[in-house]
Amino acid sequence: MKARIDEDQLISKVLLDEIPEKYQDLVRQAARECTPSAIIVEE
Repeated sequence: MKARIDEDQLISKVLLDEIPEKYQDLVRQAARECTPSAIIVEE
């Protein structure tokens, strides 16, 4: 896991190489329900 903070834009980014399988559906659901681009899942 890597974390990056952009203080100019007041955003933080958490980069995961792989999401554990037991959390994948939950992460996809959160990505659908959150503000657009708040959670981005790249597969």
